[in-house]
Amino acid sequence: MVAFSPGGHVIAFTENGDIHLHYSVGFKRLVSFKKHNGKVQNLLWRHDNSLLSSDDDGTIYEWDIPLKKASWKLSLPKVNHLALASPSKDLSDDLYIASSDNKIRRIKNGTVTADYSLNNVKITTLLAMDDLLLAGSETGKIMGFLLTLRATTFEVRFHVGSIRHKLEDEIRVLKSEFEKKRLNNINVIKKEEEKNEKYFEKKLADEEVCLQQAKEERERSLQEFERSLAQLKIETEDVVKEFNTKYCRHQDKFQELEDILNHERAVLEMTKNEREDYIRQATDARLRSGFDAVCDLRNEMEKKNYMPELDRINAEFNYEKERNRSIEEEFRKKHDTFRQLDDIAKELKIRLDQKLGDIFRIETVLDTKTDFCNKLQLEALELTVEGDHKIKECQSELENKENELAEVSQNLQKIKDSHKELSTILKIKKREEIVLNERLKSTEKSVTENARKVMAAEIYLERYRLEFVSTTSECPSASALRWAMLRLYEKRVAKTRIKEETLFFDMDPVIRFHNQRDHYQSLINTIRNRTAQIKNTFRENFVKLAKENSDWTAFAEAIRADIRSKKERIRHLEEGLGLKKEEFSRNPTETQRRLLQTYENLRHLEEEEHRQIEQRMTLIEEQQKEVQRLHGLLTVEEKGKIVRKMRL
Repeated sequence: MVAFSPGGHVIAFTENGDIHLHYSVGFKRLVSFKKHNGKVQNLLWRHDNSLLSSDDDGTIYEWDIPLKKASWKLSLPKVNHLALASPSKDLSDDLYIASSDNKIRRIKNGTVTADYSLNNVKITTLLAMDDLLLAGSETGKIMGFLLTLRATTFEVRFHVGSIRHKLEDEIRVLKSEFEKKRLNNINVIKKEEEKNEKYFEKKLADEEVCLQQAKEERERSLQEFERSLAQLKIETEDVVKEFNTKYCRHQDKFQELEDILNHERAVLEMTKNEREDYIRQATDARLRSGFDAVCDLRNEMEKKNYMPELDRINAEFNYEKERNRSIEEEFRKKHDTFRQLDDIAKELKIRLDQKLGDIFRIETVLDTKTDFCNKLQLEALELTVEGDHKIKECQSELENKENELAEVSQNLQKIKDSHKELSTILKIKKREEIVLNERLKSTEKSVTENARKVMAAEIYLERYRLEFVSTTSECPSASALRWAMLRLYEKRVAKTRIKEETLFFDMDPVIRFHNQRDHYQSLINTIRNRTAQIKNTFRENFVKLAKENSDWTAFAEAIRADIRSKKERIRHLEEGLGLKKEEFSRNPTETQRRLLQTYENLRHLEEEEHRQIEQRMTLIEEQQKEVQRLHGLLTVEEKGKIVRKMRL
């Protein structure tokens, strides 16, 4: 990260967690700060030449450059700060930061005074203006906030991709680039450049005519500029004298401190010599060495007391020197702006003289119109009647136009509402179509699966029947039939080997016959029950599947009817805007532009009608005033005639 100070005399750059400050002229080292534990990600200079920095650990520092220390520190763990912003003028000490937790915070003197949540919107850049805070997002939107962070004033989507920013404090422009559809934008820019070149060529031909007149005006302005330049030289000499006086004062103060330090050193040397003489006379070598160590420690402590003050004064002097240089640059810029304003004032003065001349000519023309008063007296009565008639016509026409404008505004609002509704309905219908297709696919799959199961069950039943018939058809006797049915029961129902003795162990022929008959009857009933159960199960599945198919068929018919109505409305909207429905989602800017163009055309028509109506009303009022004045003149003349007749 690299950042220049507001005056441009100091440059700050980072190296992992360290911040280094150097003079931009000569690249002499000023100071280094080594307090960040993580990697420094953001640097920002304030209007008062203080430096702000943030690292990837969520720590923010404000550095006081003359004192070479941190003014305050704020730590927000597990939060990554994406952008910093501060107002350019001396309005407040607020700092605005955008963090990775989708919040914008306002900080003052190391404490968070307000925050605003953005609902999963990632901010990539910030720009603090006089009364607004602009933020660029990752989705291509530019949002505006009040400086109090209470609400969003506006939110406009300008780009398709994320905004990669670059801030310029003098121009206050937020530049952004696209990440997507760059080729289309380049083609549009080339076309605009060709149009601009044609326009500039035409304008250049027109400006060549005015060039000769501009040369004469430049000669006059050059003389005035030379006079103002001489005055500015005098002012700069005064500034240099004032700077030299301040520099001499600093030098005198520095010399006084050096004299005090030399005096203290001389006093210390004298005391040291006296102590050494005394020690040589009265003490032994061990006490003498201890006294030397004490004197050295005292001298070092006194040096530590005086040397930091001298270093601080020297650093302040260098800082003020660089700041005065930046002030001179700003003074030069302000002088250029003053010269431009002076030129503009002269042009305005010339235009004012021209307007005064036009007003004088108009007044002379109005004075010459007194000859038409007699004709106006004769036409006054006709004008009153015609004026009343025109007033009624204008009022009726005004009412009709107001009704038409109200209808047009209502239709425009309906079109806007229908456009929004159609866009949302299209999205919903697309989702519903996707869900419906998936459900229809799953229904078709279940139908095929159930049909396959039914066919398999019928095949199994037919196989069981054929197997039963094949096993029992060739039995020569009742015992063989019994053994065949027993083996079939073992194979399909019991699944285990059954001995005949377990079923028919009685030796009485009658009892054994009855047991065999009951056993065969139970086998037949078991097979019938199993077959009926399978048929009932498949019948229920078929009924359920038929109901589901009927419900989905009705639902699909309703959706198709709704889609047909929406397509009809979309077709009408396409005819009104001159765009296809695919362009609504692919080119929302063009759709919005055409809607706004329609609205602007209607608004211009409304303004033009209001203007014409106002002109007619003013003309009617002037005619009424003139008629009243003429009536007054007529009454005065009639009164004069009556008085003259009475005198006669």
